[in-house]
Amino acid sequence: MMNTVPPRRPRRLRTQSMLTDRYQLAGQLDMVFNGGRRRDIYTSAGYDKQISYEQYLLRYLRQDVARRIVNVVADDSWRLPPDLLDGLDSDTAQEDTEFTAAWARLATNQTTDAATRRGLLHYLHRLDKVAGIGHYAVLYLGLQDGKQPSVPAETVAGPEALLFASVFDEASAQVVTYDTDQQSARYGQPLLYRLVDRTAAGTQTTFEAHWTRCIHVADNVLTSDLTGSPRLEAVWNRLIDLDKVAAANGEAGYRLMMPGYVFSTKDGYELGNDSAEHT
Repeated sequence: MMNTVPPRRPRRLRTQSMLTDRYQLAGQLDMVFNGGRRRDIYTSAGYDKQISYEQYLLRYLRQDVARRIVNVVADDSWRLPPDLLDGLDSDTAQEDTEFTAAWARLATNQTTDAATRRGLLHYLHRLDKVAGIGHYAVLYLGLQDGKQPSVPAETVAGPEALLFASVFDEASAQVVTYDTDQQSARYGQPLLYRLVDRTAAGTQTTFEAHWTRCIHVADNVLTSDLTGSPRLEAVWNRLIDLDKVAAANGEAGYRLMMPGYVFSTKDGYELGNDSAEHT
């Protein structure tokens, strides 16, 4: 007798629809029952029902507590450089090999004839922060392989082939195409990104980059490997409450310290006869 195996159900690609589902779910969290009546707590308290990436970024830039919440994870993780051993067995792995020496040149400052560049660890630290502000972040590797960014990267000679690294937030790194082949090990993963490089002068350059030249990082992931939960999402309402209390204390102190004016006359002073005409 032949056993039949039911066909595998295709796994749905996790894209921006996940964020849409989360926004719809957030609209239900603010409703509670009070004496048989539904009360909109979020509207009463002034809480946001849907939070955009721009809101996360602005609060990170303007509120000290929000910045600390995002930075503390990255600062603690990258406070010390990771130790790298060369070998599959930890008992026989070695510290001083050609591979570990190449990593050290790549991870720390790289000195060239023109200038001293920051090492890769510096950009990984920044990547951790940016990924914590939004749902994901992308690190683009500028490789010296003679190819366009939109084509797959080829094997390079060594650490010196990494010309530069750039950190892109989710607003500047859009996934253009995904791998839809269910027989592929990268099924559901990005194949091509559209990156927007902005300069301090306000100009921007848009280009497409192959996934082999990018490192995609998402923190606090649940059902998707591509999009995570921003570090400020769970404490968003408390951050708004903190602004309320701080603003109320400042306004109350300002009003209490406003000078008062008192008008009085000297002892024995009497108004002249002309004043009676104006009363």
